[in-house]
Amino acid sequence: MNSKIEKDLMYKGVRCVVLGLKMGHRCGYVAIPTDSEKYSEDYNSIDIECHGGLTYGCVDNKYPVETKTPTAWIGFDCAHCWDKRDIDLMRELGADDKYIDMMTQMFEDPYAEVRTAEYCEEECKRIVDQILEAE
Repeated sequence: MNSKIEKDLMYKGVRCVVLGLKMGHRCGYVAIPTDSEKYSEDYNSIDIECHGGLTYGCVDNKYPVETKTPTAWIGFDCAHCWDKRDIDLMRELGADDKYIDMMTQMFEDPYAEVRTAEYCEEECKRIVDQILEAE
């Protein structure tokens, strides 16, 4: 398994999802409401402040979670130089010690922090608030 859903919630009527990845970091995703002006915008042009900025945008019904109809998602990741790998998450998703050693040695900053599922949930909520405030 390469990822797992850690949070799947509705906030102010908007779906938010947090995925934990085998690489040891998390990503947060927000479904853009279909009546939002931002629904058809390229994610690079959406003015949103979040952890590391938006790094994902796609209309899909398979990722980050399955939906009945195609959904416009925007998202961010916590795989930046200031983000620390969550070794427990890596192990839970099947990473062996060799993989963990390689990933942590290659990408670790001594001042980095693990970004928890709760942290990512709050970032998703911040994104929702910004989208709704802009409407």
